[in-house]
Amino acid sequence: FGISVDPVNNANVWIYGEWAKDVAGVNSIWDWGTWLGEVSFTVAPPPAITLALLPDATSVARGGTLGYQITATNTTASTQCFDYWENVTLPNGSTYPPSGALFGPVNVCLNAGATKNVHMTQGVPMGAPVGSYMYNGYVGAAYPTVGNSHSFNFSVTAFSPATKTPVRSW
Repeated sequence: FGISVDPVNNANVWIYGEWAKDVAGVNSIWDWGTWLGEVSFTVAPPPAITLALLPDATSVARGGTLGYQITATNTTASTQCFDYWENVTLPNGSTYPPSGALFGPVNVCLNAGATKNVHMTQGVPMGAPVGSYMYNGYVGAAYPTVGNSHSFNFSVTAFSPATKTPVRSW
């Protein structure tokens, strides 16, 4: 058996092999045959927009504010327009909000090779369960189709009287 990349289309691979078996009614002991097959692979292009979310801190108290930096980069040679949105994975594994978008979707356009940095804050409700969370950011051609994503983990701790009232809450 052997395998070879198609010289005309590198998304196709040819698999070939020789086999032998005794075929009834044929005068030889073994009859030889060749098996040939083609497999096609879809080669996904790299995402046009790369995304990174970086938290200011990995722990925030109930009633406090979670701050984070969003960096989106257009990796192509042409202007790209896309939707951006966010949600949170709660300690029990469910997504909040159930609709899928805590913030957004907002439409953003980036020139070829451009990078956009935005600092955001998110209020943590007083009733948020203490535990481990994941904050998720997404980009896609149109919400809710995901082209790329990035997440960070953070924890919610018990309320501290020194925390501020949140501006936005989930």
